[in-house]
Amino acid sequence: MTDNIIHNKITLLLKNNFGSYQCIDGDFYIAGKAFLGSDLINPEALKLEICNAIASQNLPQLLKKLNGFYSVIFIVPNGCYLITDKLRSRPLFYRIENGKFLVSDSAEQFLGSSAAKELNKLSAEEFLLTGFVTGVDTLITGVQQVQAGEYIFWQDSASQVKQTCYDMFLPKHPIVEEAHIDHTQSDGKIWYELLDRALIQAMQRLITYSNGRQIVLPLSGGYDSRAIALCLKRLNYTNVVCFTFGRVGSPEIKISKKIAESLGFTLHCIYYSAGTWRMLRKNNKFRLFSEFIHNFVSVPNIQVFPALDILINNKFITEDAVIVPGHTGDFVSGGHMPEPDKVSKCAVRHAKDLICKRHYRLSRSLPSLKLNLKIAENIGNIARYAAKEGVCNDISVVEAWNWRERQAKFIVNSNRYYDFFNLDWWMPLWDNEFVDFWQQVPYVLRKDKKLWINWVENQTSDILGSSEVIGNAEASASSLNLLAARHLNYFFDNNHVFSLMPFTEWLIAKLRFNKQSPSVLGYLARVVLENSKKKLID
Repeated sequence: MTDNIIHNKITLLLKNNFGSYQCIDGDFYIAGKAFLGSDLINPEALKLEICNAIASQNLPQLLKKLNGFYSVIFIVPNGCYLITDKLRSRPLFYRIENGKFLVSDSAEQFLGSSAAKELNKLSAEEFLLTGFVTGVDTLITGVQQVQAGEYIFWQDSASQVKQTCYDMFLPKHPIVEEAHIDHTQSDGKIWYELLDRALIQAMQRLITYSNGRQIVLPLSGGYDSRAIALCLKRLNYTNVVCFTFGRVGSPEIKISKKIAESLGFTLHCIYYSAGTWRMLRKNNKFRLFSEFIHNFVSVPNIQVFPALDILINNKFITEDAVIVPGHTGDFVSGGHMPEPDKVSKCAVRHAKDLICKRHYRLSRSLPSLKLNLKIAENIGNIARYAAKEGVCNDISVVEAWNWRERQAKFIVNSNRYYDFFNLDWWMPLWDNEFVDFWQQVPYVLRKDKKLWINWVENQTSDILGSSEVIGNAEASASSLNLLAARHLNYFFDNNHVFSLMPFTEWLIAKLRFNKQSPSVLGYLARVVLENSKKKLID
């Protein structure tokens, strides 16, 4: 059901897909929640804070301090503000048409206009290469999105939009030439203690937000979800249910079982087979989910869907539960940094090469000249913002691009799982205090997630009372299994997710008989694009 709200030249087409919008005084709309300091701020107080910040020209400073997952639509006498949090976790879209400003939380809502029926060909090219559309664009010509860490203002008199970036993930110390720091030395111990303090504060905010409700933790064989589980145990939050999924005998399930049992948390194991995914090819609920999640911007993140559907059908998850995914500790802690020998000073071209090599590879086609220019422009914008913040190096620019594009539009967008099933969620590992901490950590402690892994393993030993190093799922897999998973992933993937893709399509791409990707994401990108084209024609 869509709420159509008209304010003179401004029309809101709200589907309430990613949290219901609460209206204050007929002109202020908010979905989600935010903290200011340690206090969960109510919508009326937030409106007052934003009003005062606009009046004193301090809106960027206020938004930088807000901590949480929200989006705001604020209609003022001379225009309209659209505000997203630092991850665009609850997306907003807009279009200017005949001097009017149209706003929605669903890009599909604009298809009712005959003017919004054209495929953005440049976005389509990029989508097939990356699995998402970068910058403000979408797959629909003329429909734009508010980016992570950004707000826009539409001015009524000029009928134009002004974008303002108020925050960006920019590690301040990625310098290879730093003096060596080891976690066993005094400096390393200080960073360890600061990490502990930042994470516990983030978890305290999660507990305040959850307020005794059931916390549901997707537990994997990695470090991020384990860190959350350890903190919940340490802070004596007992209303916790965990779940994990994958093929029988997978390392992910083995490690998840060990952690949950040791902490005394209930764990539901959902086992996947090839048939799990083949049945979903023509499943109507899965089709609706895929349409719901992509929003003409992102390839659907699908691997949790079967498990969540089973858990809900069996009433293992309460209606008011808070799902707490581990997004994205491995990113902020240094898991996505380029290699040290690739560091150079403020070279947009070099940053672009690093980004294209890692992220523009869902197809074997090369980006066109127009797409190359778009990529360079987006990276240039990030580099200029970074320079204003006193950060001038390729690693930080590459990580900032990853934060704004892949993390926000693919990883965090996977929270649409929970929105689709009308479940609440919170991401403590994207808490301001936790993220701000990692932006200050020396390069050598972020490299290979050194500090993060050390903290998780030490906490595991302390809380479980065992000196055994558990490691993670990838490290525990044999070299033969890793080799098989890499080259014969259709058969050896831990989640059997490749079975969603027709085998012949995978084989033709794997043998390089075409330029398509043999990956599931590449396949889903092609499916989403074809379906999007059909919707634009209808």
